[in-house]
Amino acid sequence: MRAAGDHCPCQEKCPHHGNCFECVTLHRGHCDHLPMCLWDMVNERICALSHLTEHTLRDYEDKHKDDAK
Repeated sequence: MRAAGDHCPCQEKCPHHGNCFECVTLHRGHCDHLPMCLWDMVNERICALSHLTEHTLRDYEDKHKDDAK
């Protein structure tokens, strides 16, 4: 990736910027949130799945927000 230019969308100063392998490994190893570069892909897939239920995911989350605590 580095030879093709910097495609990393992350805006944070990070020692792993542009090194996808290290970044994803770090996030997975710490059971942390997804790296910013994966957000759009995951959100697109969640949106497509949400379409199957007429996009009622937000209503479901609001209805069950106390259950998650």
